[in-house]
Amino acid sequence: MAREGFDMDSGNDGREEGRRTGPEGVTVRELSEADYPALIPLWNDELCNRNVNAENVAHHYARVKGDERYRTFVAVKGGEVVGFISSSLTYAVGFEGAFMQVIGVAVKSGEQGRGVGTLLFERMESCAEGLGCYSIGMNSGEKRVNAHAFYQKLGFYTDSLCFTKML
Repeated sequence: MAREGFDMDSGNDGREEGRRTGPEGVTVRELSEADYPALIPLWNDELCNRNVNAENVAHHYARVKGDERYRTFVAVKGGEVVGFISSSLTYAVGFEGAFMQVIGVAVKSGEQGRGVGTLLFERMESCAEGLGCYSIGMNSGEKRVNAHAFYQKLGFYTDSLCFTKML
């Protein structure tokens, strides 16, 4: 199902060449290798994940390139990447279809509150629907209260806790 405001150029596999331009000239498109350096400050500064660097970004995207389960979209304004959303398609026991798990989403602080995050989520939702997913899930840090309010505004709700153990 195509979202209003998207220009879809191809089929229903979630890989449509859809681009959406927001009110301030923000375009959402699939990630390209040239975008990798722009992801690092978004992970480091906006998500406070200092483990992300040029080497592991390049390694990660080389590893998942061509794997239809992984999707990353970037928001571009004036030729600059100002946000991203990355996800992985997965399955769960007891459900027929797949679901999309958001791995990371960030918008440059100066662009927050201007519709960039909404455009990114709309693009991801369109992709998930095109792939037949029944839901989109994500984890978010407890301290990101403003982000939680934004996610709820988009229709997300809290139904579980996330536990992590480093190995």
